[in-house]
Amino acid sequence: MTDDELESNEKNIKVFVRILPLEKICETCAKIDTEHKTICIRCLQDLYTRRSAVKNHIYWCFQTDGIFYNASQEEVYCATTKNLIEKY
Repeated sequence: MTDDELESNEKNIKVFVRILPLEKICETCAKIDTEHKTICIRCLQDLYTRRSAVKNHIYWCFQTDGIFYNASQEEVYCATTKNLIEKY
């Protein structure tokens, strides 16, 4: 790896989310959009201060570089880390 490539890679931080297997996702708590790589989590204060009948919940949305849903540890490693380890 050249010095320029090392410097370039050091500046790029990527964020991935791994969601462990669930029987059913509670859509009032979290919304997952794997196509757009976005995860929205319902604000904790909203859970405690609002009645569940309220339709306009407050969500915090995060853009990621990838979402792994029901993925194995090996799948996550191969997609996110394996190339980095092999380069060094």
